[in-house]
Amino acid sequence: MCIALRFQWEGECSVYCFDCVQEGRLEPAVAVCVDCGAAACGDHVKRVAASLQRVVGMGGSSSYDTRRLQCGACWAARHGVAAA
Repeated sequence: MCIALRFQWEGECSVYCFDCVQEGRLEPAVAVCVDCGAAACGDHVKRVAASLQRVVGMGGSSSYDTRRLQCGACWAARHGVAAA
């Protein structure tokens, strides 16, 4: 089965949440998991705080606060809990 499922009708093409499709629902995706590439809806996406390091010049660097978007399964795997 494809990770991001696409359905097309009436000239409209959308990507649906992988977890919702597994549950028998069609919920539009709002994000793509940074780890596995699965499409996720607002209910299944997890926002994780992250830091980005950028090299500046010779030996210097800058740090930026940013985010990672993960599906529930990848978030659970990284945090050692059972996926919901």
